[in-house]
Amino acid sequence: MSMTMYVFLSISDVPNTNSLNELSKQLNSSVHYMENVDLKEHTGFLPIQLSGNNSGVEIYMLPLSEFLDYFPSFDSSTFEKPVVITFRWGGDMNEMLVALKSAYLLGYEKQSAVFEPQSGGVSQMNKSKKGLMLCLGTAYNNLINSDRRRWLASYLGSRKYRGRLAHMWCRFILLMAGLY
Repeated sequence: MSMTMYVFLSISDVPNTNSLNELSKQLNSSVHYMENVDLKEHTGFLPIQLSGNNSGVEIYMLPLSEFLDYFPSFDSSTFEKPVVITFRWGGDMNEMLVALKSAYLLGYEKQSAVFEPQSGGVSQMNKSKKGLMLCLGTAYNNLINSDRRRWLASYLGSRKYRGRLAHMWCRFILLMAGLY
């Protein structure tokens, strides 16, 4: 099963991986990117280490104009030459954590927004860490809401504990990702 998340930025705010590595180190994040990769030019799988273990995600960048049919009501007036960075990953939780942390680093102290298809809505990330955490926490919650939450809840078999368990699971994953 493939999952996708979209991050909206101004093209001038799209960094290379060296800048992301510096920010990751500054924020004490556990991700490390392959060096000297220009995200404006890169398409496809990007190897990334998460806590020293090999992982990665597919990353694509396209102008917002390529997505107008997909995001018809998105207000891009606050962005200069808006672009969409797409993260795509499989069912591996480490890949999802890499995507969440990468989205966090991309949007850190910049005008940005995130869209995840499960909720169908675009959330503006404000320039504060708290705003980014809330936005990505909502995105994560919605991403696992359908498949993994339902599977776990049905596995445990009790409707009484499903909501609480799913909420605790989301908090645990965000804590592991360093976003909670």
